[in-house]
Amino acid sequence: VLEPKVGIMKNIVVLDLKNLYPAIMLACNCSPETIDSNGEIKVGNGVCFRKEAGITKEILENLIRERDKLRAMLKTPEVFNDKDKYTNIYKKAYYYKTFTNSFYGVQAYPGFRLYNPAIGASITYLGRYLVKQIQELCEIQGYIVIRSDTDAVFVNGHVKSQEEAIKLGKELEKKINESFVAWFENTNIDTSYF
Repeated sequence: VLEPKVGIMKNIVVLDLKNLYPAIMLACNCSPETIDSNGEIKVGNGVCFRKEAGITKEILENLIRERDKLRAMLKTPEVFNDKDKYTNIYKKAYYYKTFTNSFYGVQAYPGFRLYNPAIGASITYLGRYLVKQIQELCEIQGYIVIRSDTDAVFVNGHVKSQEEAIKLGKELEKKINESFVAWFENTNIDTSYF
């Protein structure tokens, strides 16, 4: 986490890593039964996981699949034009999102039956690593990182309009997405989840 720079700034680019902790859990197959010192997936903090899908991966993929179905329904005219249906389905999709995102928290909670501190440590390690990589990528491009948190980097691109900020955001997004493979070289981490 980078403390914010002081001052009022306009047209800031926000690079938010969508569902970062669930994406890390899926990409690394973080599950209590897949932790293995000889595992193929090497997180970087000394923890390794086997590639064979674990229960956490299966649960998260099911939750995400159900949420995606609901979000697709929101776009249909039948639902979009009916306020009550739309609200009901939107809330259900939001519940799935919340449950998916909270899965990290329960995995890192000592009272959880399947608790393993190596899982929480691995997820937060990779989250910090990714945010740091994105900060460095932006700074190398000559932009000023004004703030970061657990899953986002805020960049001052010295643009004059909202349209220019959106364009810069899309350019940086493309560079970040292209960088995932290099950032995870020799780790066997499945970058398709990012």
